[in-house]
Amino acid sequence: MYSVKKHYLIRHPISRVWGVVSDPRRLAAWMPGVIDVRMLEDAPRGNGLTWRVILETEMGRWEIDQQIIEWREGSGIVWRDIRSFLDERPMTQITNMQTAITLEKHPEGTLVYCTVSWNSVGIGGKVFSVLYFTRMITKMIGDAFVNLAQGI
Repeated sequence: MYSVKKHYLIRHPISRVWGVVSDPRRLAAWMPGVIDVRMLEDAPRGNGLTWRVILETEMGRWEIDQQIIEWREGSGIVWRDIRSFLDERPMTQITNMQTAITLEKHPEGTLVYCTVSWNSVGIGGKVFSVLYFTRMITKMIGDAFVNLAQGI
């Protein structure tokens, strides 16, 4: 399993940060490359909520269905990728991808922790993860933190 872990101090109260990171409809406001988010069901926030994100990266156009699998009201959220396509082809080299965001009160605002983890499939997946995907995810998380801090 591969993972990227980062944290960042956002100088806003935890309730404001939670209001943004816990709403998939707001991903395009802070997640780099997200150009559209479509809810796949009309469900309340929390476990099971599912959406499709359209993401433009240097690799191409991603279409990813994601679902919340863990919800800690006001402090944490975990979502997993249910299916993933890159330029309309199934992404088979990367599986079991999950994103976990945890918020922690800090005297100067909110500490945001983000962990993205995934498995690679075959030698192609391992090479892809080592040479490219880890770097791409690391940059995306860093840029997302900056966007989040500026957009709240």
